[in-house]
Formats: sequence, structure tokens, C-alpha cells
Amino acid sequence: MRDFNEELWKFMEMLDAGENFALNRFGDGELTAINRKDFDMVGVGKVNEFSYFKDSEKYNYSRNLLEDSFYNKQPNYFKGIPCHCCVLGNEALEIYNKLDKQDNWTWANIFVNGNYSDFKSYFPTTLENRNVIVVSHKKTKIDDLSFDVDAHITISSDAWVEDLEIIQEIIDTIEVYEWKDVVVLIAGGPFANIAVNELWKWNQNNTYLDIGSTLDPYLFGKPTRQYHAHNNPMGSKKCIWLDEVEEDE
Repeated sequence: MRDFNEELWKFMEMLDAGENFALNRFGDGELTAINRKDFDMVGVGKVNEFSYFKDSEKYNYSRNLLEDSFYNKQPNYFKGIPCHCCVLGNEALEIYNKLDKQDNWTWANIFVNGNYSDFKSYFPTTLENRNVIVVSHKKTKIDDLSFDVDAHITISSDAWVEDLEIIQEIIDTIEVYEWKDVVVLIAGGPFANIAVNELWKWNQNNTYLDIGSTLDPYLFGKPTRQYHAHNNPMGSKKCIWLDEVEEDE
């Protein structure tokens, strides 16, 4: 049986030990696009949201890159998927049944919900003595982050279609400064998925994390998700994996 909190500490210990890896996290929106179904969350009040319309050629190239990021099987490339208990209900079981059980799958929620308190407390210490690049929305500021940032690169909403050239900017930044063992933290919906995949294929001597909304209270100066709020029930939720679902049913 896989344990939600133990899985978090696996990644924290890898970071602490300087072991480089890539971690990509796929939500229901990203999986909807991969499955060629329409999805539109732009303009609903949250930044870093995105749209996908299967009949529009505008999205074809980005959707293919997103799909490639989901099926990458390189060593130390980890992929988070929605859990049965939070996002997709029984639809999550259909996802699990299609997976190669030997692949590097984990929770999409690995940094949030009941793991967020530990993540927030310990994550900054894992970045000590590492060069850090933060990639986030153009409306964000890094001044309140609890760790040092060596470069801040910004993207727009729908960046997975509009800002793919930013991936090369990340590469150029690392090369210009001749950094090694960099930690690249990317908050940007499916842009993060594509970027983490492309960066890992480019250079596996760094760590690339799809950091999602975990840093939003610092980047935006306010909570943006339920699990950010003090004493919200989501902050104590321990997510479950497929084996627990099978045992319960």
C-alpha cells in the first residue's frame, strides 16, 4: 500500500540529497486535453488556467507535446495523476487501468492537501546551496518567497500555446550562467508539463518540478486554493492510491 505522506518525503529526500529528477503533475484539465476533449478555464478568475478546443488547429502542436510529456518513460521522470478521492472519482480508475504499473507514477496532489504543511515547512531547506529558477505568471512577484531565487521568468495565461519559446529562455539562462544542479520550479498548468518534459530530455543534470499552485500565497500575496487556508479540511486530507480503492470496493 502506498502512503501519501511517505511519497512526499521520498521526493523531499531526493531534493535534500541533490539527486536530480523531473516531476510532472497532470490534473483533470491536462488529461482532458490529452484525450482530445474541449476544456476552457481561461477568464474564470484564476491565472495559469488554459483552454483546449479539439477542432482548432491552434492547439494541435501543444497538445502533442503535452501527450508526449505524459508518456515519457525516462528514468527519474515522475508523473503525478489525479487520485480517486479528490478529482475524478471512478474516472480515476479508468486512468489507473491504462497505466504501465512499472512506470514512475505518483499523486498529482503530492505537494498539497494533507502534505502541504510538511511541504511548506521543509521544501525551502532542500533548496539551500542550489541555484533556483522560478517560472510563473507575469502577475506574480518573488519577494515573499522563503528561499532565494536566482532567476524569475514569467509567462502568460494559456502559456502552453502562447509562450513555448520560454522553454528555450530557461535553457539559455542555465547555459549562460553555466549552472549545474539547478532546481527549476514551474507554475503554469500544461505549460509546466511540456516544459518539464522538454527540459528533462535536454539535460538531466538539473531538477525540474511542476510546482503548481503551492507557492501562490507568496507569488500572488494571497491564497488561491482551499488547501492554502488555515484550518481548511483540505489541509488535512490524506489522498489514497489505487490499491486502497480496490481494497475498499
